[in-house]
Formats: sequence, C-alpha cells, structure tokens
Amino acid sequence: MIDVEPVSTSDWPSVAKLVRLYLDYCTKVENVPIVDKKNTACSVRRDPVNRLLPVVSGVKMMYSGEETSDSPWFHGSISREETNRLLTHKPDGTFLIRESTNYPGDFTLCIAFNGKVEHYRIFHQNNMLTCDHEGFFESLQLLVAHYMRGADGLCHKLVEALLVDDGDRRRLTKLNESNWIVRKEHLQLLDVIGHGEFGDVMGGLFKGKKVAVKVMKRGNHVIESLLQEASMMMTLKHQNLVELLGVVLNDGTDVYLVTEFMPNGSLLDYVRSRGRQMVTQSQQLNFAFDICCGMVYLEKKNLVHRDLAARNILLSEDMVAKVADFGLAKSVDSIDAEDANCKFPIKWTAPEALCHNKFTGKSDVWSFGILLWEIYSFGRVPYPRIPVQEVVRYIKNGYRMEPPEGCPSDIAELMSQTWTIKAECRPNFQQILKALQLMLQNNNSLSSIQRGMNSLNSSRAESFKSYVEEEDSSNGNPSLNLISGEQEVTTPCENVILYFPFSDSRQGLIGNVHCTFLRLIFLPATEMNNQRSYFRTQRIFGNSNFETALLNVYRLEHSCNADPKKFRHLVNFLSFSDDIHTLKVYCKDFRVFSFDLHFSNQCKNFVNCLLQYSFPMSLENLPCFHLRHPTNWKRKLKKCSFDCREDWQCELQRCGIGGGHSWRITQINENNRLIRSYSCCFVVPSSWYDNMIETSVSNWKERRVPFWCWSHLNGSSLVRSSSMTMDTEVTRKQWLLFEAAVGESHAKKKQPVVIDVSLSVRDVANAYDALRKICSIGNNSTEFWAIDSRWYSEVESTGWLCLVQKCLSQVHCCVETITILGNSVILREKLNQDGCCVIASLVQICCDPFYRTIDGFEMLIRKEWLAFSHPFASRLHGLTSAGRSDEELAPFFLLFLDCVFQLLVQYPTDFQFTEHYLIAMWDLSLTGLVVSFSTNCLRDRIDYHHSDDHTDYWTEFYHDDYRQFFKNSCYLFAKSRLAENYSSSLSAGCSSADILSPSPSLSSSASLSSSTLLPESQPFVLNFWQTAFLRWSAPAQVANGGDVQLTLHINSVNTHLLKLLQEKIRLEIGANTKTCPDSTSATFLSTTSNNDKAGSDSSSSCADLSSLRITSAFPFTYETLPIPDYLYILPIRQQPKASRPTSKQQQQIN
Repeated sequence: MIDVEPVSTSDWPSVAKLVRLYLDYCTKVENVPIVDKKNTACSVRRDPVNRLLPVVSGVKMMYSGEETSDSPWFHGSISREETNRLLTHKPDGTFLIRESTNYPGDFTLCIAFNGKVEHYRIFHQNNMLTCDHEGFFESLQLLVAHYMRGADGLCHKLVEALLVDDGDRRRLTKLNESNWIVRKEHLQLLDVIGHGEFGDVMGGLFKGKKVAVKVMKRGNHVIESLLQEASMMMTLKHQNLVELLGVVLNDGTDVYLVTEFMPNGSLLDYVRSRGRQMVTQSQQLNFAFDICCGMVYLEKKNLVHRDLAARNILLSEDMVAKVADFGLAKSVDSIDAEDANCKFPIKWTAPEALCHNKFTGKSDVWSFGILLWEIYSFGRVPYPRIPVQEVVRYIKNGYRMEPPEGCPSDIAELMSQTWTIKAECRPNFQQILKALQLMLQNNNSLSSIQRGMNSLNSSRAESFKSYVEEEDSSNGNPSLNLISGEQEVTTPCENVILYFPFSDSRQGLIGNVHCTFLRLIFLPATEMNNQRSYFRTQRIFGNSNFETALLNVYRLEHSCNADPKKFRHLVNFLSFSDDIHTLKVYCKDFRVFSFDLHFSNQCKNFVNCLLQYSFPMSLENLPCFHLRHPTNWKRKLKKCSFDCREDWQCELQRCGIGGGHSWRITQINENNRLIRSYSCCFVVPSSWYDNMIETSVSNWKERRVPFWCWSHLNGSSLVRSSSMTMDTEVTRKQWLLFEAAVGESHAKKKQPVVIDVSLSVRDVANAYDALRKICSIGNNSTEFWAIDSRWYSEVESTGWLCLVQKCLSQVHCCVETITILGNSVILREKLNQDGCCVIASLVQICCDPFYRTIDGFEMLIRKEWLAFSHPFASRLHGLTSAGRSDEELAPFFLLFLDCVFQLLVQYPTDFQFTEHYLIAMWDLSLTGLVVSFSTNCLRDRIDYHHSDDHTDYWTEFYHDDYRQFFKNSCYLFAKSRLAENYSSSLSAGCSSADILSPSPSLSSSASLSSSTLLPESQPFVLNFWQTAFLRWSAPAQVANGGDVQLTLHINSVNTHLLKLLQEKIRLEIGANTKTCPDSTSATFLSTTSNNDKAGSDSSSSCADLSSLRITSAFPFTYETLPIPDYLYILPIRQQPKASRPTSKQQQQIN
C-alpha cells in the first residue's frame, strides 16, 4: 500500500468521478456502487496486475488484491505453458488461478482433468466475477468456494489447490536479512541490452556506475532460478567471474539482479562479429586462459557450472573474459534427481550428465572443450549439420568434432583430451590451466612480433594519401590495390578458375581470388589488355567483371565433388569434412560469379570468410566504419543534410514559405531524445505545438509523428505520417486535430486529402527476388535462351512492373490533387519509412524542377530518405540495430530509381541527369562505402561513426570518364533553357560558366512555377529497365548498338555546339571590354578557356571510345558472346546445343 494525502468529504464528487473513470478505463466497469459517502479517504495501492489503483473506503471493490495475492492457489502471472507443466498428470480437480495473459486485468481458472489442463477465463461483468455468464461472485475466494461444492458446468469440481512454492519466499527472507539488498531508488534503468528466455537484461546506473540489470517477473516460474542464481553469486568472488553488486526487490513484484557491466558483450558475439579480421590467436588463447582461471576457482569450491558455453562468457572493457549465468550452477553434493527435469544445452553437456544426470567438475571440462571449439571456429554452432537429438548417439559411437581450420595443434590436442568418454580420464581444470600457461609463454614472442607488425601497418595507413593511386605496401601482391584501412581477412585462394558468364563452364581465366572485409577480388594469372582496364566505372573498385563489394552479395551456392552440377544454398560454414567444387556468387545488382575451387587447397577457409563478411551480424561490422576517408578528394561545401535548423529554413524559403505563419521548425527532437529515427529538427504545422506533439507521440507507430515535406506556390503542401498504434476514440481525435492543423496551414484553409500508401515490404521483397532470378541466369546459356522465348510473360510474373505502376498511379493522383485541385496531401503509411519515401520523392520530382537536377536529386534523397531514416541497412543488407534480421531484402530504393527512370523516359528533356546516374546511385548503395546508405537511422550513424563523413559528394566515387554519362545533354538545349540563360546572363555580365549552368537556383522559388510532370502509369507506357537489370547478360547485348550509341552521338554534337557558343561569347565579351574594360573580362576569358579545354577533353574522350568495341552494355562491359581474349578450355562435355542465334542471324538482328 502506498498512501497519499487523504481527501476530505467535501471533495467526494471529484473522488468518486476519479475512481469511476479509472475503473471504467482499467476494468471496463460501467457502474461503481457507492455504499457509504461518510468518512471517505483516498489512497493508492498496487493490484495483482501491478497497476496503481486508487482505494476509496466508501466504494465496494470487485476484488481485494491483497487477499487474492495471499491466496495459496493464486500463482500470479505464470504462463500457460508453465501451468500445463505444473498440472499435467495431476489428479482430476487439482486447480490454480493465474492472471490472464491475453486479457490483462482478468484471471484464468486452470483445472487438471483426464491428463490434460482445462483453462477457463474469469472476467468482469457488472462489477462481478464470472466464468460462465451464469454464476456471479464478488471475489475470487467466493468463486473458488462455490466450485469446490460442485462442478456447475466446469469439467470437474475443484478438489485440491496446487499451492504456490514457498521456496522463493524463503530465499527472499534470506536476501532481506543479508547486505545485498539495493534500494530501487538508487538504481536507474536504461535501455534493454539483451533478451533472455524468461526476462530482459537492461543497462542501468547504480551510484553513478554503469551496471547490468537482469529482470525477471515475480509471477514467472523462473523466479526460483533467479533467486538461486543470486544466492550462488553472493558466495563467489573472483576476477574471472561476473561480480554481483546487489539484488532489488521491487515491492514484492519484481526481482532485479544487479551485476557489473561488461561493455564488450558476450564472447560468442565478439568472435562471430569480428572473425579472423580482428581476433588474433593470442586473443583466443587469452580468452581460454581467463575462462579456465574462473573454472579453477569454481572447481576448488566444489561447484559445477553446468552451462559453460561461449554465450555465457562476457568480456570486460579490458577484454578480460569472465564466466557468467549461474542459473544452473550447483554444488556437486546438492545435485539430486529433481535436476533431471532441468533443461540443459545438449551440444555442450557431457554424455554422462545427459544420460545419467551425473554432474561433476569433469562434466564442465567436457563443456570447456566445446567452448574452445567455439572460440577457434569463430562462433560456429558445435556439431554442425548433426541434429540435436542425434548428438548423444554420435558421441557414443565414437564421433568427435574435427578441430576448426587454422586451430593450433596443441589446442586441438587439448580439445581431444577434454572429450574423453570416461570422465575420470579427462584432465581437471588445474591441469588444463598449466597447459594453457605453457602455451601462453610460447606465444609471447609471436605476440610481440605481431604487435610490431600492427604498429608498422598503422604507420603506413597514416601516411596513405589516396584510395587507389597507391598500392598497399603491406601486401605482397603488387597487383592488389587495397584502399586505406582495407585488409585481407584470409589467405588468397590460388589456382582458381573464374568461368565466363554463359560459357557453360567451359571457358574462363585462371588466377587467384582474394577476400577483404570490403570486397571480393579476382586477379587473373595473365595480364589483361588495356581495353579491359577501361571498363572501370568506380574509383574504388577495379574491373566489374573481376570485383564486387561483399555487401553486394545476395546468395552463395556451392556444389560438391560428387555432383559438381548440383548446387545448394550455402548458409552454414563449411566443416573440416565438407568438400567444395564450384562456388556461385549471386549479387544484388544481378551479376553472377562462378568459381571452380577444386584445384585450390585454401578454398574452405576462403568460402567461410566470404560467408561471414558478406552477411555481417551487426552494424558495427560494416566496412564503412573501418575504412579511412580519402584525403586527396577536394573538400567542397557541406551538402544540405537537414539535421539543423538552417537547412530547413533554406528549404522553406525555397518553397516560398516565410515568416513561419503556416509552418514552423520544431526542435523538440534535439539529440534524438523523443524520436530515435528522426533528425533533430523537422517542420510541422504552426498550430501543432510542441506540447501537443510530446503528448501524442506515443500514439503514432514507432513514435513517428507527421512532418512537412514540401509546399507548392498555390499554398498546398505534401505531408508524411505514420499510422496510429490503435484505433480508439483518443487516437481518432488526435488525428482529426492534426488534419485540422494541416488545413489551417493551407493558404486557402482547405482541408487535406489523406492517401494511404500500400506498398508492403513482403510484396517488394518477393518481386525483387523474382526479378533477380530471371536477370541473374549466370553461366547457363540454354536457360537464357529458354527464358528469352517467353521473356515478357516472365517479366510480368515477377510483379515488379506492377509495383512501378502502382507507385506512378499514386503519384499521378497526388500531383493532380496538389497542383490542379489545390489541396494538401497527407501520405499515410504504417511506419512512414518505406513506401512514403518513394511516393513523396516522386511527387516532388514531378512538381519541382529543382529536384530534376543532380544537386536537387541528391538533396531530395537526403531529405526524404536519410533525415527521416529509411532503413537502408535493413532493406538492403538485412541488418537492424539488434543484429541480423531474418526478413527478406526489400529494395525500396531500387523501386524509386526505377520509377524515376520511367519519368525520364516519358519526359527525356526535363531531367539534368541520365539513367546512368540513377544506376550509379543504386550501385553506390550496395558498396558499403557510404555511411548514409549503410545504416538505418541518424542515431545509428552517430553511434557507430564518430568522425565527419567526407563522402557527401557521392559522384566523387566514380571516374571522370564515367561521370560524363551522368548529365543529359538534351536538358541544356531543351525548352530554350540555353537561350534564356544566354540573354539574361549576358545582360547581367555573367561568365560563360554561368550561362552554361541551367540548373534552377536553390534559393529561388520561381522554379516551382515551371511546368509540372504528370506521370503515365498505363502498362503499355512502362519500360523494362534493361540498362540496369540486363547489363551483365552478354547475350542480351547488341554490338555497336543500343541507347549508348545515341547518347555518345548527342554528346558529340552538343560539345560542338557549346564550342560555337563559347566562341560567340568570347567575341561579344571582347567587344564589350573595348568600351568598358574591367577585371571581370579577364575572368570571362579564363573561364571560357577552361571550358574550351574541357570540351576538347570530352572530344578526345569520344575519339578514344571510337577505337573500342562498344556494345549496348557500355560502359559496364563490352562482351556480347563469351569469347574472351584469354581462355582456359576445359574438355567439352557432350551437351545439347543451345538454341541461340547464329552469327549471321545476330548480324541481321543488329
């Protein structure tokens, strides 16, 4: 009972109203009978459901919480599964009452009957309790007494109550008498840092020190285990055991276990996430030594841990390994038959313990051997590919795991000794400790050498001046160019054959394949000609035919020597006994690499590293957090990132909104304190005050409140919003209040139109996977030509173009509503982070010409996709803040780029950029080089990335030759843009550079009055994006044909026209300078000279291209048929010929 100030009888009406409203809200009671209005006082207590409940002495309550909780048959909030475990096989009529899990505030009557358990809900009706709508009782005690007299409709009458175990109460009494009790007010709980089967682990502050808090609910049956763990830990004190700091008893409802905080998490997560890249053999040996020290201490105290595994080892800030989780720990003498019902980890538990419940210190030694295997396999699950139920049988038959690849021989021998079938023949922990001490002494010299090498590499990295111009001198292969901070994670795989696509595994190149934590690199044994070296679009990566980013890997498949043609999905690491013949790497950009590995000796280690780094387990393992930024790229002005008030003010002014009368910038989310996934500032209606936002923020899904995106000159605006968490009267009122605020912000006070965005993650994921399958055929030409005969039906069956059509249709509706009808539009989506990004961005591109320029397009991505946290890491790489997600990849960003491509086709002269620029944005998002495209929200970028992001200019990642394809030459000459710029700029005395820059001004709102694009969404208008999706399919390309030929020709003509115009400007400026010479004329001439030089460079570049063999896939590749310059010819197998066109037919098609 928590008493408060009594309320006088004069305040009785307000007290009665308060109680009636509270009970009506919590228990849905319509009428609260008043039995006495005299001597009324109000206090507060907690009911059995842990709710604060006002107590009024003049009100007849439905049940007495104190009496209920003290009843021997009331088991609190135990789960349905635990109830079944307790009552199954009990005599008929044995019963208990628990709190309902599905209906908070109600109860459940559970009765044993015929070997099963029947569950009856006890709910409230008219201030009474009932379970059959016939018998009504004022309390649970009266209900139990009634059904003990007879069944009265139940399966059996109540015979005997299953009493609550008093063991935990005795332990609570013992704890209360000790010095381990911590007052709850001295403990501050923070975020959840881990989850267990029966509770959570939370961060906390205790006396100014960060701690870990293990929380278990009192009603749960595991409270006994938690109290037992606390009692055990109170007796332990060692540097290699996690230290107990205290126990919190929260008003008898919860129990908190307060332990020291281990910032580096569990050993299992550490070795899995870092792998061979960061975990050295010296560290592995130190971990084993620390754990063994802790187990020697337990062995001396005659204690058995019984759950020794890498997941229960925690790492301190100084990387000291400490044993944790003593929930199953017991003294050897206290283990009895009841412990046979406990659940033990089968793959870690000794066979004598599993079969005969015989736990000794030697059973922990067996588990220690399994733990060593985990450490040296970098977190693999023991006994891979052996079902759990078969493990004991395998062990009895003599099976033992092979030592992991790269495991030292002395560690392998120690593992073998710990897995002796006879417990008495195993070494004890004292003997193991001496063996590890000897290994550490022998390893000291190796560790010092390794530290020296790391220091040398660090000094080399500091002096690194460029990403790719210099070679990494620490690498023995002079042909392998690694960027600053990049390291190989395994030894190169030698004697590998890289098959050429569509060669049916008969033609390829021999070479070595390397794996860093960033990319996969194939180095041919023979030097390639200059023509191949030209096809390198990115500055970081080399030839796209030989390299790919690891984050670009979508799927790995492998075949065995026994059946090289049968490929299986590679999910788990390869074991010592596994073999591999061919590895296929399917990429997210639809490339396919096929490697023949059966001649190589290092293939298993290479494949395991490739699997580990292609699918990272946490955000901190992404390559963008470990690479050093380039120092040779020119630092320009910082791009507008919409994370400060000034950026939003600039955008409001550009849209013609000034003075803050209709929309305002709120800083309520400063330091992301309110909404983790939003930037610190955003724009909301002026009449939607901060206190209103803070009050209602919890009613929006993921706390993602609505925000302003853009405004038209007619006063209508575009707004994005998430859905409400639930449909109640309160949430409906809050939504109407927000709609009214948007209407007030309209220039003509028009009410907004709400459009629900219905793009589900599952639909996008399924469509993308189907699209990838038909575009990533890879090495089989027969399959390609078979699909080619039914190509359009295959494309339609993917559903991808249906999604594009749906997006453009909704965009058309939004654009008409804003520009023609003049109403504001509210885009509403469940979480407002996927489909809303697509639709809102497309609407602004159609309405605002500025967003059709390269600078505007990048600013749009930063505003709509980054500032409001589209989950790039989750949708493109399967990563969340908590770790790896099982959800399928759903590239909404690719869907958006495809929709922009459709607009570009429909309005070819209205965009400053080309489809090559869109492809470059998609490729960049898959590299893992840019932090913004590799995380889920701004908070993640701050948590994992502590330095400034030098990669604001995304086009800097691409070569100058490739960037020539980014700009649309037709944009400059269309709709008199050049003539307008020429006349206005010349009269204003601008330079030729200004005249030739047709981009709308960032600070001007005049651009918003330009023509609006209305997208067409009919199926016959849509185009399959062949340049992006089929660029790696050689048979789909046309020699000396395709759109690229038209682009090159137009660029050549435009270059010639620009030269003529520059010469005209030079003559007119020369005439003006004779009459009015000034310093500006020198600038004009200098700028014109630079432009002439740029034009000549472009012209020479085109001349260089004329000497190359160009295909429709240029500049990504130039092959049409698999006839490379260097071949490794394998014996030709007898196979039916593919029905592809002959060379004459191909020429006729061309």
